Amino acid sequence: MAKGFIKGEALRLLRTNSSKALFEESINNFKSRLRDRGYPNNIVEKTLAEVKFLERKYALREKQKVRKIILPFVTKYNPLVPNLKKILMSKWHIIEKQPLLREIFREPPIISYKRGRSLKDILVEQNYKGQTNYIQHHETRRSRVRPVTLLTTSSDI
Repeated sequence: MAKGFIKGEALRLLRTNSSKALFEESINNFKSRLRDRGYPNNIVEKTLAEVKFLERKYALREKQKVRKIILPFVTKYNPLVPNLKKILMSKWHIIEKQPLLREIFREPPIISYKRGRSLKDILVEQNYKGQTNYIQHHETRRSRVRPVTLLTTSSDI
């Protein structure tokens, strides 16, 4: 991880400094700050040696990004299923064996969770049928007050 951060920062310095003298001064300042923070000297030197001012034109070019089509696997979050990604990947070989599924899912899907309905969502957003009582309709910061069903007899319970 440290090597990626060091090289990324060195490439940023390469792109932003137009003269060789400024670039070398910035790199030397960066080296000293890394040493002060306790980064190993050999890793710092080796990683920064990969970034040279002669490669500046290449670093300034806009790179074409390869776009992968990855389908998301969207599901409601459930704490009873602790590691859905691990479970899915353990059974991924079944999907890869099926020709049609192999075409659809070329890459494993990204697991994304959507929020389930909370008790508030059920009580506030539900449109109840039957006798309703409108509590003073006023706007609050979070939501409007909705109709509430009134129980009229003990048999309704």
